[in-house]
Amino acid sequence: MVLPDEFLTPKRKKVRSKILEAAQYLFARYGYFRTAISDISERANIADGTLYLYFHNKEDLLIHAINEALETLTEEIISILEKEQNPLGKFYAFFDANITVFSNHSDLARLIVVELFRIRHININDPVFSGFQKYFSYLKDICQEAIDKGFLREVNSEILAFHTHAIIDYLVGRWILHDYDFDMTYNKNKMLDIMIHGLIP
Repeated sequence: MVLPDEFLTPKRKKVRSKILEAAQYLFARYGYFRTAISDISERANIADGTLYLYFHNKEDLLIHAINEALETLTEEIISILEKEQNPLGKFYAFFDANITVFSNHSDLARLIVVELFRIRHININDPVFSGFQKYFSYLKDICQEAIDKGFLREVNSEILAFHTHAIIDYLVGRWILHDYDFDMTYNKNKMLDIMIHGLIP
């Protein structure tokens, strides 16, 4: 039986955090299918049975590990962009902030971009994906502000946010598939040129 959050004492929260850190490390480096519960328990220095006090199964652990990674990604991006006042500048800088964070944390990139798709039933509106909701809400607000202040034409900010996220997902995915030998910034600029200026001459 998984312990409800209200039963997590400071000591238990520390154990849960150790489990998540171990899971993130192993899932990112070896993948979901090549990582066993026993590997995670060993790295977290706990008994296998203890892990099931905090997570239902390996997929549940993967979901929480990815969500924690998304929380970290969003917090770092917000920190990078907090001094940018220009709405269009913030929109452009959002791409660069993602590239910066992922470049500095390749394990974070592999976990979020690759291992996320191991989850059989993804519902981004599920509370367990609060990290993605925070990330997407922040991106949507950036898009909406640029639209409201006339820096971008009137479009649906939610669709624009999804389109922006798709570009970042593509860039980071290619970077991983090319063993981190792929110029994300150069290709980002080419894709942004098409995105901003369109295809009609």
